[in-house]
Amino acid sequence: MKKKVLVFFVIAVLFLSVGCSSKTSTTNGTDFSSPDAVVENFYSEYLSYFEDPESGDFRDPLKDRMYANRSYLTQELIDEIDSTVASFSEMAAYDPILCGQNIPDYITFDTPYVSAGRVMFMIEDNFEDHYFFVHLEKESDGWKIDTINCDF
Repeated sequence: MKKKVLVFFVIAVLFLSVGCSSKTSTTNGTDFSSPDAVVENFYSEYLSYFEDPESGDFRDPLKDRMYANRSYLTQELIDEIDSTVASFSEMAAYDPILCGQNIPDYITFDTPYVSAGRVMFMIEDNFEDHYFFVHLEKESDGWKIDTINCDF
């Protein structure tokens, strides 16, 4: 009888652990279950993309469409960024992801504003009085950035 209870207990624990782990959405080890993680991971990858780690050369994440090769943004936002970048003549007028012309050293954000199933972060960087807003919505595979509002 003790062996049956032990086997039942082990099976129950396995089912519970599988059920709990399936609630966290991940793609290639990236956590999409929290809006904070999505914003932090996306902008960290975006800012680090500018410099090639092997050669130290400059890379352009807009030209290379780096933002489209990740799972952080909704398809609608990717299409909007593509359209904005396509409207520039030879050189980018501004970066629609950073809402500026210069590359910041870092970004920061505080506690988000949550309303009606949407989340909004105010993003600040190292440039004086520069900030923008990032909105996220929850999709079936986790949180995604669906709007970036620049203040211009």
